[in-house]
Amino acid sequence: MSVVNYLQREIQSIPLCNKLNGINMEKKFKSVLLIGIFAHVNYVSAQNIYINSGDTIKNIMLEDIVVESKNILHNTDGETYIPKMSQRKAAANGLDLIDKMKIPGLKIDEVQKTVNSITPGEVQIRINGVEATIDELTALLPSQIKSINYITMPGMRYGKDVSSVLELKVARVAAGYAMGINAMNALSTLYNDDNIWGRFNFGKSELGVRYTFKFNDNNKVNTTERQLFQMGNGQTKEITKEGWYEGSKYNAHNLALSYNYAGTKRVFDVKLESGWNSFPDRTLIENVLDDNSKYHSTIDYKDKGRSTAVKLYYAEKFNERHELSAYLTLSQSKSDYERGFQMPYAKEQYNVDGSKYSAYGELNYSIRFKKNSILSFGYQQGGAYTSNDYIQPDDNLFAARIHDDMQYLFTEYSGKFNSLSMKLGIGGSHEHFSNATSSYSYWMFRPNVNLQYAFTDNLSLSYQYQNECNTPSLSQLTPFLKRDNYYEYSIGNEMLKPYHSNIHTMKFTYATKPSYIYLSANYVRNNNSIVECPVKRMESNNETYFLYTEDNDADTHRLQINLYADHYFFNNKLLIYVMPGFVRDIVNGKEYTHTNSCWNVRTGASAYLGRFTIDCDYSSATESLYGETLVRQYDSANLSAAYKWNDLSVKLGIRNIFNPKGAGSETERLSDMAYSLNEIRNKAFGNMIYLSVSWNFSDGKKSNNTRVINKNASTDTGIIK
Repeated sequence: MSVVNYLQREIQSIPLCNKLNGINMEKKFKSVLLIGIFAHVNYVSAQNIYINSGDTIKNIMLEDIVVESKNILHNTDGETYIPKMSQRKAAANGLDLIDKMKIPGLKIDEVQKTVNSITPGEVQIRINGVEATIDELTALLPSQIKSINYITMPGMRYGKDVSSVLELKVARVAAGYAMGINAMNALSTLYNDDNIWGRFNFGKSELGVRYTFKFNDNNKVNTTERQLFQMGNGQTKEITKEGWYEGSKYNAHNLALSYNYAGTKRVFDVKLESGWNSFPDRTLIENVLDDNSKYHSTIDYKDKGRSTAVKLYYAEKFNERHELSAYLTLSQSKSDYERGFQMPYAKEQYNVDGSKYSAYGELNYSIRFKKNSILSFGYQQGGAYTSNDYIQPDDNLFAARIHDDMQYLFTEYSGKFNSLSMKLGIGGSHEHFSNATSSYSYWMFRPNVNLQYAFTDNLSLSYQYQNECNTPSLSQLTPFLKRDNYYEYSIGNEMLKPYHSNIHTMKFTYATKPSYIYLSANYVRNNNSIVECPVKRMESNNETYFLYTEDNDADTHRLQINLYADHYFFNNKLLIYVMPGFVRDIVNGKEYTHTNSCWNVRTGASAYLGRFTIDCDYSSATESLYGETLVRQYDSANLSAAYKWNDLSVKLGIRNIFNPKGAGSETERLSDMAYSLNEIRNKAFGNMIYLSVSWNFSDGKKSNNTRVINKNASTDTGIIK
């Protein structure tokens, strides 16, 4: 009997460990203007003034002066930030502007073009209501961005796994054009991330085009691993590995075309996006020391993907009180993945031919009452069909045919009573999954409560409760047996079920003109969450193997506390900030319990010296516990200097300064049966010198732009890698 057949038979007998509005400052215009002028007056050429009134930002033109009032306004679900003039003048594009604003709880990486939150979950980016990408953010002029609504307590409509939302209010060119080039290139290694874009406006219509190109060399990535296996004879087997990658060149292309019509009461938007990406050849070579035996092991990868999406939106504003919007996106993707494992005693290879078709639709209706209270209703539905064929050399085909869909219905009320602002929502969702041998239907009640009390204009306290649904990924649900190396196998579990998370968030903010203090506490309890099962040791033909899988096997708890404080010195010329934090993770499984605590700190400074800007920051190591896996992200320190001349901005920087080992992380599996400690380092990011060049400009009369809500259909390919 072969090892694979034996394991398949044994797996069937295993019980797989059995079945998560703006402060409505209703003051007269003249009063606000007089207070602003006495607060802060700077003499410059004719500029824009930004004054908040409810949820709108007004532009007023004055000769030779700029009035800049307090740039943070408290909302029920977060804060609205108005960029300072010094930040606008120094920023190269929209992403650079957000980085310079040092919004608490966000970590911006301009080199790798990522926006992450300190709390688990996605940071959703929206431009005038549109769910946008990082590339669209870099295609914004800093002068276009009127305000940024930072939603730290997202409401009902934003979807699952969203920790915060960045919603930008942006003005567009009404008649004319805007275009630009953004290039991020490393000088010390092969790393490119460049895009070119253009938008052309004709009255109420806008045509847009954007092309992004990435080309990265990952052959400076090194790995080390130490494993301790408890064998059947009572002895401990120790294995150490040292690995490196060869032929690891990644490239990606993305092309987007768009048309937008924005009338007074009607909006129509259509987008066509297409992307290609590939790792043509990638090989991990490892020197293995197995007790006293030495040998080489290689793992070959080839990964190619193509995707196309069409997105349609229509909105109608019937009058000042009633508004309706509808959205539909259709997506199709193809994947071609190969993996080959080889060593002196064993080898395995499989190819995956994958395809996916998905759709997502959304309908929203809102009624606005007096005193800015709003009652909204929403319905969301998504569905997908995934087909993945796992082909092995012995023609042993494993076919995964997966249907999944969801329905979500909700209503939400938002209003304000004196100093108390609130958003109260109730909803229900249904998640469905099926393949050839199993299925589930999961119903869930999903309330959402947001409360915010403003003691003064500067001091506020907020609380949010939400009940969220978490679904397993398609790869977790695919029961394909994969051999990771000589001793280890892993397999998905088609019996996995969704689980819910109870999330409590409290936030205290205090803001004055030169300073800002933000204290937040976030507690998440996941009931029957998906974690690793205890590793199972299996015997076959006098050989020992270890099997890894997952199940809804634990209740997990996560407490995260963060304090953020910043202060501007020398009339906004120097910003210094610090953010200490604490994280406590608890995993209570049926067969194991793990806990972990971690302190961390982020700190940095920015100096605005005319056309020059100097930035430096430091982030200490962070840790996160998932089941029996503890992940440590190593510390980093960065330094950059930028110069901006009219529409051209040039930045020279160093990533992970004084760290020749480069960026990296450490993954520790805490299993008593199969303990492991794996480290991965990218030396290309150690003392990495990079040059960023942005040339973005526009010509024409500016006006406001109405955009669309833009959610993507499911893009989870479900391929086991």
